[in-house]
This record gives sequence, C-alpha cells and structure tokens, in this order.
Amino acid sequence: ELLRLMYEEADPADFSTSLDALSALLDTSIGTRRYVIREVPGSEGGQELLDLSKIDFEALRAQFAESRKNTEFQRLRSQVASKLRQMIRLNKNRINYQDRLQSLINDYNQGSANIDTSYFDLLDLMQDLQQEELRTTREHLTEEELVIFDYLTQTDLLLSFDDREQVKQVVRDLLSALKKDKLVLDWRKKSQSTGAVQSTIQDILDRLPSAYDLDLYNLKCRTIYEHIHSSYYGESRSLYADAS
Repeated sequence: ELLRLMYEEADPADFSTSLDALSALLDTSIGTRRYVIREVPGSEGGQELLDLSKIDFEALRAQFAESRKNTEFQRLRSQVASKLRQMIRLNKNRINYQDRLQSLINDYNQGSANIDTSYFDLLDLMQDLQQEELRTTREHLTEEELVIFDYLTQTDLLLSFDDREQVKQVVRDLLSALKKDKLVLDWRKKSQSTGAVQSTIQDILDRLPSAYDLDLYNLKCRTIYEHIHSSYYGESRSLYADAS
C-alpha cells in the first residue's frame, strides 16, 4: 500500500530515487540478504548503474521468493531502466530493449502478468543486456565501432562472415580517417568541415561489400553522417570519450 501511494503521489521524475531510498530502508529491516546486486559509479543523474557482469542471476531468482516481491521488482526495474538509458545513449540500435522493458511494465501494470512472471521476465531482459554488453568483445570492436557496425549491418542483406569482417574494417578505417583531421573544433558549425566529413564518409563507405547497391550505400552514408554529427563534437570530444 505504501508503494502504491508513493507511485500515485510522487513526481515521476523523482520516483526512482524515492523508491531506491525506501528499498534501502527495507533491506535493513528485513535482515541479512544472501545476495546483493553490485553497482558501479554511473552518470545517470547521480544514480549508480548496474554492473551486469557481476550479477548472479540464479541467486536473484532464488532470493526473490523470500523477498518483498513488489519492492524487489520495482527496485530492479528502476536500476535496469537507468542502465538501459545509458546503453541506448551510446548505441541507439538498442532501442528494442527499451521496447521490451516498456511492454513488460505495461503487462505488469495492467494485471496481465503477475509479479513472479514480471520479475523473471525482467531477469531475462537483464541477461540479454549482459550479453549485449559483451558483444564488443565477441565482435572485436570498441563501443564506438560497434554502433557504426550496427548501423551498416541493419539491412535485409544476408552478409557472409567475410562480408561482416569487411564491414568491420570499413568502420575502423572510417573512424581513423575522421579522427585524424576531420573532426576539428566546432566542425559542425562550418560548412567546409561538414562537407569534408561527408566526403570522407562517402569515400570510405565505398569500400563496403559489393552486396551494398547504390541506394543502400546512399542510405548508409546519410545514416552514418547523422550519427557522427550527433555524437562527435570536435577536438577529441565525443559521446564516447565523455562516457569513458
């Protein structure tokens, strides 16, 4: 009942913070917990983010049966939402995970899924986010390389292993060329600089596999330019440098 009143009366922007404080208070009154989710310093409005690599999902599943279930679900939902916002900020191709989280929350709020089902669905989502974070390692790409790779491979084309490796090399070459002398101070405000960036993108994306026809090539050139324009500020400043 306390959680319901908080949710109805609180400002939505402040709800997560209030709920985290309540959860911490309840934790101290419940007693010793067998497993605590580890957090790492983050930048989501001062809120610490989940360290997905350190989570023992089986321990969380076992612990849930002994917890105050609604409190546990709401706290975990808040933490996952914060983590997901950070992940999407770095790579907008991850928006499908946000859609999954929203669908999960809607089902819970509308009563079409009970608390147990909703909690375990949330854990499944967390496990998928964990695998998504590991994708840079599997693909042998950095975070900023991965997002461009994702944009370039979002296509109906069936790319072979060799094609995908060729796309990765295109991504590496592109970032290297842009960072060398194209992303200068205030480059986005100067037509000559923006033109040089667009030209570099076009030249290097021309090395994409032959499966990319002219229409797809032009689409990818526009998509990558929009990404570079929104994420790279000039003089080594970027969304990715700020996040490191």
